Amino acid sequence: MFCSNCGAKLADGAKFCSNCGAKVANTEVADSEPKKVLWMLNGVQVDVVDLAVRYKLYKKRNDGINAAKEARQLTGCSLRDSVTFISSIKSNENALALAEEKAAQIALEAEQAKKAFDQEGEEMQGLFCPKCHSRNIYIDKKGYSLTKGIVGTALLGPLGLIAGKHHSNRLRYTCMDCGHKWHD
Repeated sequence: MFCSNCGAKLADGAKFCSNCGAKVANTEVADSEPKKVLWMLNGVQVDVVDLAVRYKLYKKRNDGINAAKEARQLTGCSLRDSVTFISSIKSNENALALAEEKAAQIALEAEQAKKAFDQEGEEMQGLFCPKCHSRNIYIDKKGYSLTKGIVGTALLGPLGLIAGKHHSNRLRYTCMDCGHKWHD
């Protein structure tokens, strides 16, 4: 189990944290899921690891300002209290280690999902949306462009009317599911 105050790992059956001395509460999470560390701020429980992951507080260049704003919005505390709260998260190695581990796990899951999505796209044959892999596609043929014809006529005279035909044989595809548009 982990301390809800500082995020330190607790010994089995401990009633107080050996790191900060806080009383062990019911809000700790079991070893099977050490990704959640709840701290109290202004009487509201805040998931420190989730906050640290969202605002990358475990990195040197992080978004501590917006993290403090969110902590203030969630708890209704003063700006000074929220900034102090975020500073204490940044200085807590246990919480930051958990946050970094969770961020790595999220990145790995996203990478695996992207690989699966790309593999699905490679296995598909025929026409499909490159964005969502849907086969619900609307195909439109682009015709003569009056705008190009007028500009061509102004620049080249009567011969410029041919400019309106430029790229007129292209097919335009629109995915009816996600709205993505592309052409050949």
